[in-house]
Amino acid sequence: MAFAMPAATSAAVNASPPEHVGVAGGVINTARQVGSVFGVALLGTFIASGSFLTGFHVAVLIAGGVFALAAAIVLGSMLRPRRPPLDTATFGDGVD
Repeated sequence: MAFAMPAATSAAVNASPPEHVGVAGGVINTARQVGSVFGVALLGTFIASGSFLTGFHVAVLIAGGVFALAAAIVLGSMLRPRRPPLDTATFGDGVD
């Protein structure tokens, strides 16, 4: 997580328009913190229920599945063709 978050924050900030950079940084950090809280709570519930070792195996399988799903989403978004940015010069500046 320590290696992934700077890259994720940088990607979110660089992908947002300049007027929304602060919002993009805030959203990515809030999502990280909320995800961590729910992840620890949910996986801890599996570990605490019943046998420790069985719960731990279930928690690790769930965490691995979530990471695999996230990796598939990222890979899918990387392989999708990107739209070219809008050229604001073609729309004019609104001054007649």
